[in-house]
Amino acid sequence: MIEKEKDKNVINLDLSETARTKIWVNGDCTKVLELNLTDMGVMSRLQEAYPKLDELVNEVKAINSDDASDEEIVATFKKIDTQMKNIVDRIFDFPVSDICCDGGSMYDPIGGQLRFEYIIDKLSNLYQTSLNEEFKRMQAKVKTHTAKYTKSSTKKRKS
Repeated sequence: MIEKEKDKNVINLDLSETARTKIWVNGDCTKVLELNLTDMGVMSRLQEAYPKLDELVNEVKAINSDDASDEEIVATFKKIDTQMKNIVDRIFDFPVSDICCDGGSMYDPIGGQLRFEYIIDKLSNLYQTSLNEEFKRMQAKVKTHTAKYTKSSTKKRKS
């Protein structure tokens, strides 16, 4: 078997530091979220999703007040729940709902919140912590690169 020699004119840009972090759900190693905790797009996707999330919550509340049959209520609820799962999955760019719902609904109560709110809060905290750590590392690197320039500007000049 002949192996082709790597093209010496090609530069490999290694972005493995942005690899996804594996997170167990409920300590179960078979339920693993793989998220890029430095994905700043999460914040913009979350901001875009909140109006739709609010709208879906209002639709769920309206189901209980309608004079619809049980079958209609179940069908509507399934449709809304599927939309909610799709929104949460899009926010985190991963099928979070498949792993975090255990066949339940995004509207199941957990810790005084609806499941989707609980998931978003917990995962958003992970992103915030990770991004804060990354920014601290970036600031430290900037300081080391700019230290020689900033030191000379703080010395007083002789008159």
